[in-house]
Parts: sequence; C-alpha cells; structure tokens
Amino acid sequence: KKMKEILACSSGGPMSTHGSCNSSPSWISSLACVDLNFAGDEEEGRGTGDGGTENDGVDNEVTIKKSSSMTTQEEDASQEEADTASNPEEGAEVSAPEELSLQEDVQDVQEETHSHAAQHSARGRGAKVVMYIKYAYSGALLAFSIVILVAAIFTKQTTATALYNINSTLAFFIFWFLILYLALIEAGLNCMVGLKPVDPTLYKDSHPLSWKCTKLTNKGDNLDRFIIGRQFLDYSSVFLTNLMVSSVKNVPLTVMGLPQGVSDVFLRGGFAVTLVTIVIGQLVSQMNAAHCKLDWINNWLMVGSTYAALAIEASGLLHASYLFQRVVGFIAGRPVEMVGGKLGTFGRAWFWIRALGSTALLFFSVAATIKALFDGNTTMWQGVPAPVSLLLLVALITVMGSMDALQIAVYKVVHIPVEDLAKNPVALKNTRFALHGTNLRAFLMGRQIFQTVVLFMIAKIISIRVTDSDENIFGVSDGLQKFFNFGVLGAFLSTVLASLSWRILANSFPLAILSNPFTMPSIRFCLFVEGTGICAVSWLIAAVNKKLLRLHPDEIFIGKHAADVEEDHCLDLSECLDLSESTSDSSIQTDVIYTRERY
Repeated sequence: KKMKEILACSSGGPMSTHGSCNSSPSWISSLACVDLNFAGDEEEGRGTGDGGTENDGVDNEVTIKKSSSMTTQEEDASQEEADTASNPEEGAEVSAPEELSLQEDVQDVQEETHSHAAQHSARGRGAKVVMYIKYAYSGALLAFSIVILVAAIFTKQTTATALYNINSTLAFFIFWFLILYLALIEAGLNCMVGLKPVDPTLYKDSHPLSWKCTKLTNKGDNLDRFIIGRQFLDYSSVFLTNLMVSSVKNVPLTVMGLPQGVSDVFLRGGFAVTLVTIVIGQLVSQMNAAHCKLDWINNWLMVGSTYAALAIEASGLLHASYLFQRVVGFIAGRPVEMVGGKLGTFGRAWFWIRALGSTALLFFSVAATIKALFDGNTTMWQGVPAPVSLLLLVALITVMGSMDALQIAVYKVVHIPVEDLAKNPVALKNTRFALHGTNLRAFLMGRQIFQTVVLFMIAKIISIRVTDSDENIFGVSDGLQKFFNFGVLGAFLSTVLASLSWRILANSFPLAILSNPFTMPSIRFCLFVEGTGICAVSWLIAAVNKKLLRLHPDEIFIGKHAADVEEDHCLDLSECLDLSESTSDSSIQTDVIYTRERY
C-alpha cells in the first residue's frame, strides 16, 4: 500500500510547499519526493552562486520545518507499526508477483530520476564547453587585434604617426593611456552612483582619495553635473583613441604581410580598436568596479577626473542639453527647475549666457562637420559619397541615442504605477521582456558592445582631418584648425546629440521610448550581440586584473549592510532606482526586485 502511494506521488501526485507529498504522510513518501526533485533543488542552489549567503534565513527556516516534519513522520511510522502488530491481517504480506511488479516500478522511477540528473549534468557540461569555446575565440580575436594595432603604430601606418609625425613609441603609450583612462572613468561613474547612499565616514580613513571624490559628487546636485561632464571626457577619449590608430586614407596597408582584406577589416574598418576598447577600456573595469568601488576610485587620477568633469559642466560647454531639457519639460507639461536650484538674477543671466553659447557652438559644430564631409576632409572611408555619409551619420546618431534612451527608460518605468503601464500594452510587454530572468544583464552588456561600435563609426565619419594643403574650415586659423583635427567638435557633437539629449527625452517620456516599434528588436539584438560571446574573454581578464590590482570587495571596509545599500542603486541621469512604490502586479514586482538584485 505504501509503495503504491510512493508511485502515485512520484507520477504526479499533489505536492506540498516543502516538497513532501500530501498523498502520504509517512517519511518514506517524503524521501521519495526529495529524491525525485534533487536535480531541480541542486540547480536552484547552484543559481545563488554565493555559497548560499543570500538565503541563509530561508535555508534555516526550511531546515527547522524539515526537522519538525521528520519528527512527526517518525511518530506516525511508529504508530502504524504498533497498529500492524495489534492487527496482523492489515499487515499481511503481498503476493510475490505483485511485490515483483512494485519493485520493477520503483526501479523505473529510480532510473527516470537518475536519467533526469544525467541530462541536467550533460546540459551543464555542454554549457561549459560552449563557454570555453567563447573564451577561446574571443581571446584569440583580442590578442590578434592588439598585435595588429601595435604593428600599425610602429610601422607608421596610422593617422597619428603618418600624418602628424608623432613618435611611434609616444603614440603607443598615448594609445594605452587613453584605453586605461577610459576604463577608469567608465567604471568611476558607476562607483560614484553606487557610493552615494553610503556614509562617507565609513571609508574616510581606509580610502581617503575615494572619500575626496565622493565628497565632491555627493554635494548638492554635483553628481548630475559630474555625469554630464564625464560623458564628454568619455567621448573625447574615444575620438583621440581613434586618432591614434585609424588608418590613413588612400594609402594601402602592409601590416605584418597580412592580406589586404584582413587589414581593411581590422584596421581600416576599425574592428581591432573597437574590440580592444570594449573589452579592456569598458567591460573589464565595470565588472571589477561593480563590487570593488572604493579600491577602484582610490587614486589621484580619479580625483583629478572628478574635478575636470565638474569644471567642464561648469564651463557651460554642454549647457545646450539643459536648454533641450527645458524644451522637453515644457512639451511634457512639467516645468524644469534651473540647474543648481533657485538662482538669483545674476545666476539666471549666467545660466542663459552659457546655454545660448553652448547652443551656438553646437550649430557651428554641425555646420563644420557637414562642410568637412562634403569637402572630403574627414576620416570617412574612401569612395562613400558625402550625402550617403550624412544620412548614415543621422541614422547612427539616432541608433546610439535610442540605445541610451532605452537603458534609462527601462529603469525609469519602475516609477510608473502599474495601472498606467497596463494602459500601454506594447510598453508593458517590452518591460516584462527586458526585466525577465537574466535579460537585463545581457541587454546592458550587449548594448555596451553595440553602442561602442556605433560610436567608433560616428567618429570615423565626423573626425575632421584637414592637412596643410587643404583650406581651413570657414577660414579659421591654423592653430584652431589643428585643435579641431583632434576630434573636439566631433566629441562635443556626439555628447549632446547622441547621448545627453536622448537621456533627457527618456527621462521625461519613458513609455514613448518603450512602446515604439523598434524597442523589442533593439533589445533582442543586444541579447544576440551578448550571446555571440565576442567579448566573453572580458570575464577572464577581469579576474586576472582583480588579482593584479589587489582589489577588495567594498563590504570588507564598510560592512555588508552598507555594501548591500550601494548595490541597490543603479545608474540614471538624475536619480537612482527607487523600489519604495508598491505595485499591484506581482509579476512585475518580482521582475523589478530581481533586476535590482542582479544589477
């Protein structure tokens, strides 16, 4: 009778919430269910990844309940044995054929259980094989890209060494400084945002330079100002990196005796510099700084970069974005407060002078770029007509801006009541998909890769190259023209038109961004890019980098509670992710909580 109950339970009988079968109260049926479900439990345990630290309280509770359940079940079993002894007829032995049939059924159940476990293990081995393959080809591509870039620099086949006669050794060190500096400020932004809610006195003594940085950014609205100024530093680094290793127009490449097609793809096409920038200049640093924020920004270069970013914002160079913000706020019916809060007469006048000056500079940058394109004085690939280049530029700026806006909209949408979100089924569907499972992490990584590729393509189109034999743009002086040749106008134009303006737009109209017909294809494409594993070697390099730099988790210095607080904050243009608002949709709430934990 008990064996039949076990088989009934194993073949789909009702289950209790703790994994025991409702159809049989005995300890045997409990063990049977645990045995049948061990593969799934093992997968759940492996999913935590931290040795169970996240669910210690839950595990203890389950252990107590199991112990209590076992005690009750043992008492039941003892009572049943006593009943059987007092009434021998109920304990009569089953016939041999029936017993054999039951044994065969049990054996089938056990074989099915072990088969399920074997399939699960096989899938795990298969995933590991795929992972190792991704590591291998990603590492090979990265190593080859580094070698071919270095070879191009030392054979004077780059713009910096061939056109500007920069010493090859100097160009080599400038190139790697720009890559490493980009890594510092890319991850530095995440550190500043993550450390904002943490009490600075907790790390003032252990990390004095980190304290200097956060002391600046935590004051008033300086974090917003830092984000805007840092964006220009970021894009300027990319444009200068492109200058160091971009190939010269109309000159055949003869690097390492490679076929012309290979040289065209890796050097002239920019694949090599893009891959190196993504892996070493962005992903590796962001992976390590995610949990080692204090160690990452505890250096004088980050302190100087913080001051530089705030100074760039204060100069008014990027105040055109504030003007755009006010226009968007007026359209949305939400008045925007002046940057810095309420200002006096002089403060308002100074703000408008900088905003109008920045807007005038933006128009000049657009006009200068268009003129350089039609005059053939950019680094755009040879043979591409100027009108085509201009249309491609507009398309790339739109794509890059929409990717930035999509990231902001995904985080901004958690502030919207579920009732309002449900009125827009397209936005609701896209939000669910973006927040489901590990999609958000994969989307952010794929977006980072794709956006960097697009940024280098934009740099290829609008980086101005006017030689001594060419006429200066709009007749400016030679000194100013050489300054333009370093990509300053392109970096400024890209920062305002391809990034900040779109972030402001998404901050005001997140549902419009999430409900447009290109949102779902964009998310899926980013997931595909991440799934290719082209940058998978970033994880290995990050592990080595962490050892070499001796980076330590923040909780060592500030305690686990404070570290958990900083991890709960995510990047937005003006505020961190707030989950205090309740929602009536449990599935969205679950996805949002999962998103916060995984971020």
